[in-house]
Amino acid sequence: MNRKTLLIGSAAIEGIDCVDWTDSLPYIPDYDVIILDSIGIPLLASTFGLEEIGTREYAVSEKSLSCGLTRRNLSDVRETLVQIMEFSQYGIYALFGPAVSIGTKVHRSCLASEDPRGAFSPGFSANMPGDIPRQEWILNPSHRWNTNDWTPVGFRAIVESRRKQREGTINIVSRDYEGYFATFKAWDYYLDASSLDSSNLEESHSRTWHVSIRTAPIATNRLNQPLAIEIVPRFHRLLYDPDIREQVWSGRPEKEGAKLVLLPVPEDRSTAPLIHSLLDLIGVTGAIRPSWVTGVRMPLDDSFDRRLEGANRWLQSEIKNIEEQRGAMQKYKELLWETGAKLQEVVRTVLEGMGAEIGPSSASDEFTVSCCGQDGLVEVKGVERQILKRHVDQLVSDMVTQSKLSQRNYKGIMIGNSLRLEHPDQRRGKQLFSSHAIKRAETHSIALVSTQQLFDALCAIQDNPKHEMQYKEMVLSSIMKGTGPVYFDFTSLSGDSGNSAISPP
Repeated sequence: MNRKTLLIGSAAIEGIDCVDWTDSLPYIPDYDVIILDSIGIPLLASTFGLEEIGTREYAVSEKSLSCGLTRRNLSDVRETLVQIMEFSQYGIYALFGPAVSIGTKVHRSCLASEDPRGAFSPGFSANMPGDIPRQEWILNPSHRWNTNDWTPVGFRAIVESRRKQREGTINIVSRDYEGYFATFKAWDYYLDASSLDSSNLEESHSRTWHVSIRTAPIATNRLNQPLAIEIVPRFHRLLYDPDIREQVWSGRPEKEGAKLVLLPVPEDRSTAPLIHSLLDLIGVTGAIRPSWVTGVRMPLDDSFDRRLEGANRWLQSEIKNIEEQRGAMQKYKELLWETGAKLQEVVRTVLEGMGAEIGPSSASDEFTVSCCGQDGLVEVKGVERQILKRHVDQLVSDMVTQSKLSQRNYKGIMIGNSLRLEHPDQRRGKQLFSSHAIKRAETHSIALVSTQQLFDALCAIQDNPKHEMQYKEMVLSSIMKGTGPVYFDFTSLSGDSGNSAISPP
């Protein structure tokens, strides 16, 4: 049975999932085998708009979206591999090369400190005698990344400056990889074994494990320097040492994790045949799809293209519409935490949506409601503790003023967001209106409504669309007829005694 395989790179292989570094990545832990080909990233110069400014250094415009996505993908891959390397069922194979740095460029005179590569000293306007000529433009250290940022185990590839290798200079230690190296005539870079850095793994798992690494060369050059290598993390358990009466990491690993195999590429940087050989080695069937296949057209291709384009437009429009609807719905959560004018506005929207007629107040900066044959004056408060008597007193005063100015009687409605900084679940069972506030409200037939009750009512209406109109009418009727704390109970309307009652907060 084939293991589920993902290839991140430029090749297209039939039978396995393939994505480019400029694509959105799938959920990597779903795959048993992950093959990474970062060799082609620097070759995307035409896509990125790269400008070569130094040895394996390229400057890119800040507006290059594809380049930005590649940078994020490299980082996301590294973070994911750091996590999954704890588990031995994964296999990670990476075709690597010397790091190529990419970023935005800056003139060396603009930096206040020495170039981290030692390329210049900002205090001098010209090269000092004997200095190597310094390049005028360098990569900005703040916006710099490289093509090997995907690796969970850091390493450095060293390029042989005066290579004199010929056929037969590769010593294949692991015979399983003979097919992989069959097309190599020589090598032009090797791994600095001393540069292997597992700090990312160690830091990520430091709460539960101490991580060390075991390495095994796959191929070396004549100086026994590794050209390809297998890296396996080892996880050590924390144990109690009775001799020193402290907890220490066990010297013997509890388990080994997923192997990371680093493989070089030949000088021509052709990776598709190497990936095909690698798939054979790990027992995954796949066939290389020639690059010209995409360009071969069939009679229905144009029709499919148009249908896909139309479907994509419809999908994007639908996604936008759903996001807008969801955004509008999320605003109702302000009932649970807002205060001031924003809380007043969302309460006004809710009551109007229930069917109440909203009008201005002549006595305050609040508003009036008309429904169920009555007029009401609304006071909205958002407080971190209880609604107090003085809050109700203000409403009573406004009611007197409103009645005098309009020559009509108004019912008082206090809508309060009490304990607004607490989670709604923590408010349940607590007294949201003080006993003095309740007594004052009952004296003047004022309805006390918590915003949490309104929010719960909205949720009940969404959950029971068949009874929407009945629910809304009952909410408004309860408010306009209520005295003191008001609670909503939809049980009698829906006939469902299990889900339709809103408990007092």
